[in-house]
Amino acid sequence: MIPLQIRMVFGSSEAHAVELDQGHSNEFIAAAGLDLTSQYLELRGQHGSPA
Repeated sequence: MIPLQIRMVFGSSEAHAVELDQGHSNEFIAAAGLDLTSQYLELRGQHGSPA
């Protein structure tokens, strides 16, 4: 999954004419990962944990 995310980040930056290095892409992936984790936890809280 990470290589796909890195390609997505670099592709998006190229589309917007922004030059990114490896550090920027890692920051973006970390932020996206935290967002997905928080969404997952929110959904689990709304539906309760499975028995």
